[in-house]
Amino acid sequence: MPIALAESSAALALLLTTSAYVLDISYWPSAFYRRAAASTVGFFLVIAALRAAEKEPGLPIGLYIVGMPLLALGLGKFVLGPVGSARSPTEP
Repeated sequence: MPIALAESSAALALLLTTSAYVLDISYWPSAFYRRAAASTVGFFLVIAALRAAEKEPGLPIGLYIVGMPLLALGLGKFVLGPVGSARSPTEP
């Protein structure tokens, strides 16, 4: 059962990724919808990798190795970026 769920999650992530490419989400008017679409695809990829760990034990650590720089990039751009770009009142 877990392998079937992993395969269906991977297939769903592939379908969503292909749909995002065909619909060209980079030109969607709302940043919220673009982030929601990217988060949904990422969620199903993570679920697929974790559920397939029974068959392929290297997938979770591979996901961690690939995901950490992406997480750091996302945090720097969306969470910490607005805080770091604020100027203090004493700076010119």
